Amino acid sequence: MHGKQMPEAESAGNKRSDLIIVVAMALVSSGIAVSLYAEAGIGLFAALLSGFTIFSLMCFVHLAVTRAQRADAAVQRFHKAEKQIAKLAERVTACEGALQDAQQYSDAAKQFKQLAALPGSEYADVNDQESETLRAGVAIEVNELREQLNVLQNDFVRESEEQKGQIRTEMQVIETLVKQLAEQLASKANREAQQIAATMQAERSQAAAIPKEDSPGPSTKEERADIADETSFLIDSFDVVDMDAQMLDVIRQSIENNKIDLYLQSIVDLPHRHDRYYEALTRLRNVTDEIILPENYIRVAEQAGIMPIIDNVMLFRSIKVVNRLANAPGSKALFCNISPHSLWDPEFFPEFISFMKQNKHLAGHLVFEFSQLMLKQCGPVELESLKALSALGFRLSLDQVHELNINYQTLQDRGFRFIKISADILLHRLEETGGRIHAADMKNYIGRYGIELIVEKIEDERTLSRVIECNIALGQGYLFSEPRLVRSEIYTAKKDRTTAA
Repeated sequence: MHGKQMPEAESAGNKRSDLIIVVAMALVSSGIAVSLYAEAGIGLFAALLSGFTIFSLMCFVHLAVTRAQRADAAVQRFHKAEKQIAKLAERVTACEGALQDAQQYSDAAKQFKQLAALPGSEYADVNDQESETLRAGVAIEVNELREQLNVLQNDFVRESEEQKGQIRTEMQVIETLVKQLAEQLASKANREAQQIAATMQAERSQAAAIPKEDSPGPSTKEERADIADETSFLIDSFDVVDMDAQMLDVIRQSIENNKIDLYLQSIVDLPHRHDRYYEALTRLRNVTDEIILPENYIRVAEQAGIMPIIDNVMLFRSIKVVNRLANAPGSKALFCNISPHSLWDPEFFPEFISFMKQNKHLAGHLVFEFSQLMLKQCGPVELESLKALSALGFRLSLDQVHELNINYQTLQDRGFRFIKISADILLHRLEETGGRIHAADMKNYIGRYGIELIVEKIEDERTLSRVIECNIALGQGYLFSEPRLVRSEIYTAKKDRTTAA
């Protein structure tokens, strides 16, 4: 009860202090307005307007400072609560150990009494009254320890129930999504396999039914060449189908065996090359732990409807990483790629938005990345989905940019705060891709719309030197760092005190 009254008293005190400060600022601004009117000879309306402007400015500065101070205080209270929970956990452990010792002590007393009851025992001189006194003392001590343990356990449960509930909510959301998508995948894959098998069987039956004598055969060299090309095309088509089926099987096994790995690659500030952000990348592993790169599995996964599952796993693990980054000194944001098929999935994306509402306190630490092609293919429904994500405070990034005739104002209105352009396009193919701004002016021009330019695929020092000459402030590429594997214990730990809300 006392704990609940303290925040109320503190809130009342904050309101009183705010009221006093506002009255003081009103008096000061009024005094300035009177001085301007009486002594400086400024007109009454101009003096009143100046006083009101000064008052508004003081209120704005006070509001900004107050919010910052109270946010810091809230963070400190949260860390203090975490430490208290840790201490309670230690006390619970200590009490459990003491309880076990007391139980052993009680058992020893019983054995002692049994020994004393034996004829000719050396303990026979210990009478029943002494034994009963000993047992009573042990029982009292055990009961006291049990009561203390119950009190500590209740305190621990009460103070940590909210954090446990948050963890359970996250896990339930993820498990539900994966289960739904896995069921869809199995059904869709079976239908596609049956269709492919039926099509191939029909084509083979038709080919076998044609009599050889009814086929006069090519009479010219050109006709034979055309038939050879068609035959080669059919063979290639069957090869692609077989390869896709094999890759689909590999992807399934990777998901079932939890062989979806998260990698991080640095985005650095230039020219100092200090880590500024990170980009989360996914890699799959087959049964022999060989790494499968996105360019080898994304197309098949999208066609089979599996990408929402992979994006879902990446998102959940990215949040685990972000929770750690958010508490580290000089915390950095994490860029997460979302497949267009996930954005367009009618079941995945509403659940995704709901999940991010529960984690909107991470908006400053998560940036969601979409390709330019995906954005061009978005309809009204998909654009509303992006708008909903942006409304929660999450920033968006545009990558895989191949056309620079972009309406940056529209991009800003849709919540995009970053754009990635490859070094090759910036340095060699600006005009070819529709760019109307000189490379050295790109950063400042795009920055007018509140969008930061990141130049990616910087692979060597010569390219970096030319990029820096164009006044670029952010860069990414293998020159700075290769994607680094995130250790699985970081996102599989059962206890995570910085779990998303």
